[in-house]
Amino acid sequence: MKRKFSRFRFYFINILLGLVIFGIVVFALLFVLCRTKKVSMEGTTLYATEDLEAYLLDGPAGTNALFATVVNRFTKPEDIPFLQEAKISMTGYNSILIKVKEKEMIGCLQLESGEYAYFDGSGKVVEVSQRLLSDRIMVGGVTLKDAKIGEQVDIDKKQLDYLTALLEALRKYDVPVTLASLEENGGISVLYGTILISMGTQDDLEEKVMRLPKILPQLEGQSGILHLENWTKDNTDIVFEKQTQT
Repeated sequence: MKRKFSRFRFYFINILLGLVIFGIVVFALLFVLCRTKKVSMEGTTLYATEDLEAYLLDGPAGTNALFATVVNRFTKPEDIPFLQEAKISMTGYNSILIKVKEKEMIGCLQLESGEYAYFDGSGKVVEVSQRLLSDRIMVGGVTLKDAKIGEQVDIDKKQLDYLTALLEALRKYDVPVTLASLEENGGISVLYGTILISMGTQDDLEEKVMRLPKILPQLEGQSGILHLENWTKDNTDIVFEKQTQT
């Protein structure tokens, strides 16, 4: 029996074939016209542009500005140390902008393994790395056995609350200390250049810290201990114990 000619099938196949060919042509044009030639970066102080390009633009899609943007929108890039997110957007046919948001980290603790656990203002570990960042405050007086991302720092809660409040206050008043040391009596001391600042307990913390930007410039170039541990609203004396050079 002779098969009946299907006009519908004929048109359907031709239309489908036409769409496929059209799609291939458009894809080829976009691939050629949107080749990535310029990459700009915003928001990172920890990585060079070339290093983040190697992380984010690895693979065939990374060579095309449009495809890199689309892939970034629908897939999550592999975890990049110290970065919370990285968004890619086109700024032209051949150029893209990578906007980076770094993780919130106010300080770090050393682990027994030699790695460093970075934590945020709530005391939660946000990164564990062998890399020591020079612009994050190192916490001394304690070495942790282990730390995992997402967990709270394993320090006595009262002292941890004091530590995070102190580090936040130091950042608020722009006091660039490099070390915060936990003391057995519950107090904390911090290091500013060659000056050790004894903060004492958490009492009157805000009032103590807000005085530092006015006092420390007067002590520039000197070494010694700045005693704030006994400062109160009733006892406003601040003593600087100068270290004599031998």
